[in-house]
Amino acid sequence: FPSHDSPLYPADMSWQDKANCRGVDTNIFYLEQGLTKENDEKKVIYKELCGKCVVRSKCLSFAQINQIEHGVWGGLTPRERKKHASRVRVRVGLPKEQSARVTAVA
Repeated sequence: FPSHDSPLYPADMSWQDKANCRGVDTNIFYLEQGLTKENDEKKVIYKELCGKCVVRSKCLSFAQINQIEHGVWGGLTPRERKKHASRVRVRVGLPKEQSARVTAVA
């Protein structure tokens, strides 16, 4: 994570206290390489947790602003977050290097 002095690191992380995943084994948010039965099982769990989470958008924004490249954040895998950022970038007409930061405010 960025240092707490970073302008990208939010001073208020209290949104995490409201997350559906609070207290859940974080292993479910980290997938193995390739298609596996374990990944399929994890996907069912995290999609259920994140799909109903009241802080999903804050979680996704945090990951995208801080360019976190591992794990599921806001219900999206790193690959899904990249696609999401690209769609937002195209929608608002920004260069590729700005897509991650813009996603959080779009």
